[in-house]
Amino acid sequence: MAPLGEIWSRVLRITDIAPDDSFFELGGHSLLAATLLTRISRRLGVELSVRDLFSHPRLGDLAELIDSRRAAAACDGNEGAAEATAQDPAVPEPYRTGGSFPASGFQEGIWLAERLDPVHARYHIPLSWSVHGELDPDRLRAALAGLVARHEILRTRFVDVDGRLHQEVAEPWAPVLEESELPAQSVAEQSQWLRTWSDAAASGFAPEAGRLLTAALLTLPDGGRVLTLCVHHLVLDGESVPVLVRELELCYQRSGTGPAAAARPAPRQYRELVRSQQDGPGRVRATADLAYWSTHLAGAPSALDLARPGLPAGTPSGSVRLPLADGLAGRLLPVQAQHRASRFMVTAAALAAVLHRWSGAADLTFGIPVANRAAGAFGDVIGPCLNTLVLRSHCEPGTTFADLLEATREEVMAAFEHQSAPFDEVVRALRPPRAPGRTPFVDVLLNSVSTTRWSATLDRARLVSLDHELQDEETNKFGLTVTLTETDGTLQGTLAHRGDVLDAAGAERLAAELAAVLDRFPDLLARPVLGRATETSRTP
Repeated sequence: MAPLGEIWSRVLRITDIAPDDSFFELGGHSLLAATLLTRISRRLGVELSVRDLFSHPRLGDLAELIDSRRAAAACDGNEGAAEATAQDPAVPEPYRTGGSFPASGFQEGIWLAERLDPVHARYHIPLSWSVHGELDPDRLRAALAGLVARHEILRTRFVDVDGRLHQEVAEPWAPVLEESELPAQSVAEQSQWLRTWSDAAASGFAPEAGRLLTAALLTLPDGGRVLTLCVHHLVLDGESVPVLVRELELCYQRSGTGPAAAARPAPRQYRELVRSQQDGPGRVRATADLAYWSTHLAGAPSALDLARPGLPAGTPSGSVRLPLADGLAGRLLPVQAQHRASRFMVTAAALAAVLHRWSGAADLTFGIPVANRAAGAFGDVIGPCLNTLVLRSHCEPGTTFADLLEATREEVMAAFEHQSAPFDEVVRALRPPRAPGRTPFVDVLLNSVSTTRWSATLDRARLVSLDHELQDEETNKFGLTVTLTETDGTLQGTLAHRGDVLDAAGAERLAAELAAVLDRFPDLLARPVLGRATETSRTP
């Protein structure tokens, strides 16, 4: 059990793990699961599926499963082959430095969206940290330059080659660190100021130039400081932020001792990940997964009607807080243990219940973003690895919350087991009815983000992530986007809505109902989903 415990400790960054500890109760989630399973395969020579982990979430139970698989492999004479695979995992041949190579499907989708609507389609990621302690601006500049030198994606140009997006790795460059005053006083004013700064920074991004990161060190009226970055979505996603933070720590450390950050072995590069997905075994997996989705989503409704009757044209989009109860994460733990479900699965089931009630639909779909990193083999790569998976939910008059949770659990596991098929290929294969400005099967998106590992230590300065405190009020790209953010065990959430779906009052009511269902989920398991609403409903 010791080697497995070490793997858990590294993935979860927790020591003293006991045999009865559950991966999900310790903070593990569906995205970390892929990293865990890859490391188990490499070190122990045993291939496990996401379903295996959810069925054996406790350390001792998973260790027994691994022992039984290894024993079976030994009886079959395959133990040596398994160990060889674990010690020497196959990696794709890297591209040569320089030259042009295809972008990922996710990158191409962003690029096309910005070309079609350059005014409103802005894809950038604002990141902010409160600075506690002494931060040296000169060392920070050197660290940012080292970060760019180590990660090719941060110095990649995006060019049009016969109507398709290609990437070209350019020479290292040093980002400018702006130093200025942040005049805002309250948290709300500071949030608005930082959003304005990020929007202005993003407006100057030119993908063809390959410089899609900008930084500022801001001084508050009380003398405190805030570090903020703005990075284009072409080169970063939320799952890459912990990697970026770790690499920034490394480069800051190197900037103070003299040796260049490049003295440490170079990390895997994003171009290798893209190639692994587009060629060889990666393409084979994607093709097989595409066949699954073509069958699973056959006949599924491509749109979900949530619009309130009489909604006037021109209703503004916006975002509201989910009024989540204190201690919600702990309150859901018994449900997770009883049903061998992650917190994300419980959240997805609660959202499905609310959507069934609001829409009146017995069969509906919603989307979830997932970081497709080739089963975790590229867990330390900076770059956008997002793919969209579709969850399909059925609810009949007799369906209870427990039934819906069990069905959602199976749906999430199946989705993660078939995550290699790019969403745009799924849509092309199914050819669903399409409406302008709407994404088939994804009128609603459920996003779960953990910012616990977004903070950093730069020598004598501690950077504490502020992003869980900032309310995103950008125009929503989907009808509804529900985002739950976990920071050190505390849950916060927002519901962003488009004006053609809900007005602010409707969004508040929907957010209240979702929060109430989550809070009362342990007490609702035996109740029918389509019974009396827990809180407010679609009906005024």
